[in-house]
Amino acid sequence: TKTVTINGCTPGVKTVTSTSNTGAGSLRTLMTEACPGDMIVFSSSLPDNSTITLDGEIILDRMVIVDGSNITNLTISGGFTNRIFQIPNGLSLSLIDVNLTNGFTSTNGGAFYNEGEVKLSNVTFENNFSGGDIVPYTGNGDVIIESGEVLIKD
Repeated sequence: TKTVTINGCTPGVKTVTSTSNTGAGSLRTLMTEACPGDMIVFSSSLPDNSTITLDGEIILDRMVIVDGSNITNLTISGGFTNRIFQIPNGLSLSLIDVNLTNGFTSTNGGAFYNEGEVKLSNVTFENNFSGGDIVPYTGNGDVIIESGEVLIKD
């Protein structure tokens, strides 16, 4: 077995242990500290129906996989104040078994704005908005794909 190291970083598994927006064990912190290609999972010690409410969008700066399959009904929320994820050109985000809710932006893509690649497996979108007001069907919806690819897998 060969280990691939990218910029001094070896991809592996990081575990979210907190539903806080920031700090040790938070999703935001682990995504910032992740090696390209890391899988981010959620500790089974977190309760089912856990919600992580972000106080600002997470802008990817590396390819990551976020796998919520350890927690039943895991939700990542924008709190009706911000978009949840932004995926720049050349980067990739894979989401597995998560709910993306209450994302909001005055521009495009309440849940996420994609210019890179997004892979979705068992992801639910609910109450994500874009445009001038938090009302349905203003702006350009839950997800904006400016360019790049989206793979949706059942």
